[in-house]
Amino acid sequence: VGAGGAAAAALFALKSLGFTSIAVRNRTHARAEELAQQHGVTTLPYSEIGSLSPDSLSLFVNATPIGSHLASGDFGFDLSARSLPLARTVFDMVTRETPLLLHSKAAGAETVSGLRMLLHQAADQF
Repeated sequence: VGAGGAAAAALFALKSLGFTSIAVRNRTHARAEELAQQHGVTTLPYSEIGSLSPDSLSLFVNATPIGSHLASGDFGFDLSARSLPLARTVFDMVTRETPLLLHSKAAGAETVSGLRMLLHQAADQF
Protein backbone atom coordinates (compact mmCIF):
# COMPACT_ATOMS: atom_id res chain seq x y z
CA VAL A 1 0.00 0.00 0.00
CA GLY A 2 1.45 3.33 -1.11
CA ALA A 3 2.85 4.80 -4.30
CA GLY A 4 5.69 7.05 -3.21
CA GLY A 5 9.44 6.54 -3.07
CA ALA A 6 9.29 3.97 -0.26
CA ALA A 7 6.74 1.92 -2.19
CA ALA A 8 8.91 2.07 -5.32
CA ALA A 9 11.92 0.88 -3.31
CA ALA A 10 9.86 -1.97 -1.85
CA LEU A 11 8.72 -3.00 -5.33
CA PHE A 12 12.29 -3.02 -6.58
CA ALA A 13 13.42 -5.11 -3.60
CA LEU A 14 10.55 -7.59 -3.88
CA LYS A 15 11.15 -8.12 -7.58
CA SER A 16 14.89 -8.53 -6.90
CA LEU A 17 14.05 -11.19 -4.32
CA GLY A 18 11.98 -13.13 -6.84
CA PHE A 19 8.43 -12.20 -5.87
CA THR A 20 6.32 -12.71 -8.99
CA SER A 21 2.79 -11.74 -7.96
CA ILE A 22 2.79 -8.17 -6.66
CA ALA A 23 -0.07 -5.67 -6.49
CA VAL A 24 0.05 -1.97 -5.61
CA ARG A 25 -2.68 0.00 -3.90
CA ASN A 26 -2.80 3.71 -3.19
CA ARG A 27 -5.66 6.01 -2.22
CA THR A 28 -5.03 7.82 -5.52
CA HIS A 29 -5.61 5.11 -8.10
CA ALA A 30 -3.78 6.99 -10.87
CA ARG A 31 -0.57 7.03 -8.80
CA ALA A 32 -0.92 3.31 -8.11
CA GLU A 33 -1.41 2.64 -11.83
CA GLU A 34 1.66 4.72 -12.72
CA LEU A 35 3.89 2.93 -10.21
CA ALA A 36 2.52 -0.49 -11.19
CA GLN A 37 3.21 0.17 -14.87
CA GLN A 38 6.76 1.34 -14.14
CA HIS A 39 7.50 -1.92 -12.33
CA GLY A 40 5.42 -4.33 -14.38
CA VAL A 41 3.00 -5.28 -11.60
CA THR A 42 -0.77 -4.95 -11.09
CA THR A 43 -2.98 -2.79 -8.93
CA LEU A 44 -5.44 -3.91 -6.29
CA PRO A 45 -8.73 -2.12 -5.60
CA TYR A 46 -9.21 -0.96 -2.00
CA SER A 47 -12.45 -2.91 -1.91
CA GLU A 48 -10.47 -6.15 -2.20
CA ILE A 49 -7.86 -5.51 0.50
CA GLY A 50 -10.19 -6.17 3.42
CA SER A 51 -11.21 -9.55 2.01
CA LEU A 52 -7.68 -10.89 1.54
CA SER A 53 -6.60 -13.79 3.69
CA PRO A 54 -3.16 -14.85 4.89
CA ASP A 55 -3.54 -17.94 2.70
CA SER A 56 -3.69 -15.77 -0.41
CA LEU A 57 -1.13 -13.17 0.63
CA SER A 58 2.33 -14.00 1.92
CA LEU A 59 3.43 -10.40 2.53
CA PHE A 60 1.62 -7.10 3.15
CA VAL A 61 3.75 -3.95 3.01
CA ASN A 62 2.55 -0.59 4.33
CA ALA A 63 4.61 2.09 2.57
CA THR A 64 2.37 4.93 3.77
CA PRO A 65 2.50 7.02 6.97
CA ILE A 66 -0.83 5.50 8.11
CA GLY A 67 -0.44 4.58 11.76
CA SER A 68 2.33 7.06 12.48
CA HIS A 69 1.85 10.03 14.76
CA LEU A 70 1.73 12.13 11.56
CA ALA A 71 -1.10 10.27 9.84
CA SER A 72 -4.08 8.67 11.38
CA GLY A 73 -6.36 6.87 9.01
CA ASP A 74 -7.09 3.45 7.71
CA PHE A 75 -6.56 1.30 4.68
CA GLY A 76 -10.17 1.53 3.50
CA PHE A 77 -11.52 -1.19 5.79
CA ASP A 78 -11.96 -1.83 9.50
CA LEU A 79 -8.83 -3.61 10.69
CA SER A 80 -10.32 -4.30 14.13
CA ALA A 81 -13.21 -6.25 12.53
CA ARG A 82 -10.78 -8.84 11.14
CA SER A 83 -9.91 -11.94 13.12
CA LEU A 84 -7.11 -12.88 10.69
CA PRO A 85 -3.99 -10.97 9.75
CA LEU A 86 -3.83 -9.50 6.26
CA ALA A 87 -0.90 -11.75 5.37
CA ARG A 88 1.45 -14.30 6.87
CA THR A 89 4.03 -11.52 7.20
CA VAL A 90 3.22 -7.83 7.66
CA PHE A 91 5.89 -5.17 7.15
CA ASP A 92 4.96 -1.66 8.21
CA MET A 93 7.50 0.99 7.20
CA VAL A 94 6.29 3.22 10.04
CA THR A 95 9.01 3.16 12.71
CA ARG A 96 6.81 2.40 15.71
CA GLU A 97 4.24 -0.22 16.66
CA THR A 98 1.14 0.70 14.71
CA PRO A 99 -2.41 -0.62 14.95
CA LEU A 100 -1.61 -2.66 11.82
CA LEU A 101 1.36 -4.35 13.51
CA LEU A 102 -0.45 -4.86 16.83
CA HIS A 103 -3.44 -6.47 15.12
CA SER A 104 -1.27 -8.61 12.86
CA LYS A 105 0.89 -9.85 15.73
CA ALA A 106 -2.18 -10.69 17.84
CA ALA A 107 -3.68 -12.55 14.87
CA GLY A 108 -0.56 -14.69 14.48
CA ALA A 109 1.36 -13.00 11.67
CA GLU A 110 5.07 -12.39 11.66
CA THR A 111 5.53 -8.62 11.88
CA VAL A 112 8.36 -6.31 10.93
CA SER A 113 8.50 -2.68 11.99
CA GLY A 114 9.99 0.11 9.91
CA LEU A 115 12.49 0.56 12.73
CA ARG A 116 14.41 -2.40 11.33
CA MET A 117 14.53 -0.75 7.89
CA LEU A 118 15.66 2.54 9.45
CA LEU A 119 18.43 0.77 11.37
CA HIS A 120 19.76 -0.98 8.25
CA GLN A 121 19.63 2.26 6.25
CA ALA A 122 21.60 4.03 8.97
CA ALA A 123 24.18 1.23 9.13
CA ASP A 124 24.65 1.32 5.35
CA GLN A 125 25.00 5.11 5.38
CA PHE A 126 27.54 4.97 8.20
